[in-house]
Amino acid sequence: ASTGATVSSSLASARSQIDKAIASPETMTELMKGLSAADQKQFLADVNNAISDMPASIEEKTAKFLNVDSAALKGAAPGNLSALVAEVFATVPTESLTVLSERFASDLFSRTADPRVTYTDEQYTQIAMDLMSKVNERCEATDNGSPRAAFAILMLVRASGGSPADLADKLVNTLKHDDARELAKTEWLPSALGLDGRDPSYESILASADAGRRPDFDMTLVIAGPQFHDTLLSDLVGKNVDPRAGIDARTPLFDASISSTQRAFPMLGAGLPGDMTDNPATHPLGGDVPHSLTPTPTPNPTPRREPGPYQWQVTH
Repeated sequence: ASTGATVSSSLASARSQIDKAIASPETMTELMKGLSAADQKQFLADVNNAISDMPASIEEKTAKFLNVDSAALKGAAPGNLSALVAEVFATVPTESLTVLSERFASDLFSRTADPRVTYTDEQYTQIAMDLMSKVNERCEATDNGSPRAAFAILMLVRASGGSPADLADKLVNTLKHDDARELAKTEWLPSALGLDGRDPSYESILASADAGRRPDFDMTLVIAGPQFHDTLLSDLVGKNVDPRAGIDARTPLFDASISSTQRAFPMLGAGLPGDMTDNPATHPLGGDVPHSLTPTPTPNPTPRREPGPYQWQVTH
C-alpha cells in the first residue's frame, strides 16, 4: 500500500507542474525521470492534452509538442521508450504529427545519427517492427488509429536512410486493418514521401483522419528553436534491463553491431570496465578484461614537509 501511495504522490506532484514542463523541456525531462514507467505514459498523455487545450496557433502548439515530447523521450525509464513513442503518436493531434514524424526521424531515431554504431538492414528492420507493434497496439484504442500509425511508419522509413528497400511494405503490413493497409500502400505513404513522381503531400493521410489544418513547417521550426541531434535509436533495443545480465544479453541487436574491441574496453566514466560477471573466482572485480583498481604507487616519493604554524597560532 505504501508503494502505491508513493507512486500516486509522484504522479500528482508531476501533474502540478505541467505548466512548468510545457514551458521548459529540461523540466519535462527531469519530471519524467522521477516517475515509474506506467506513470510516465500517463503524464506524457496529460501534458499533450494540456498543450492541445492551449489558446495558441497550430504552429505554436506543434512547436510545443516537438520540444516537450522530445524532452519526455529523453527521460524514458529503461525499457519504456517504445511505449512512450507510441503514446506520442496516440495523443498528439494528427496534423501536428506531420512535423513530429519528420523531426523525430532526423533528430532522434536516424539510423546514421550515431557514427559509432552501424545497424544492418536486418537489425534496423527488427527494431522498426518491434516499435510498430507498440504503436499499433496503442493507436488502436484511439480515433484515427491507422493514420496515426502511418505517421510512425513514415518516421521509421525516413530514419532508415532508404534501406532496406522493402521496409515500408513490411511496416505497412503491420497495420491492423485491410483498408488501412491498402490506403497506406497506394495513397498515404506514396503521397507523403513523394513517390512515383508525386509532389510530397500529407493531404491524403490528413483527409482520412479528418484532421485540421496542417501547420506551416518552417514557421513551426522557427518557433521551436534550434533542434539538437540526440540519438535514441539504440535505446529502443534495451529491453532486458536485468542489471545482472551481461552486455550481450541486455541489448542483443545493439551489441551485435559493436565490435568485440569496443565491448572489451571500458566506457568513459564506467566504474567497472567490460562485462559484469557472476564468477568472483575468475573476475573478482567484474569485467572481462584483467584490470586492477589499485593505484600505482609513485616511485621514490618526495617527503612532504609539515606546514609551520600560522600567524598567532599558539604552540606547545
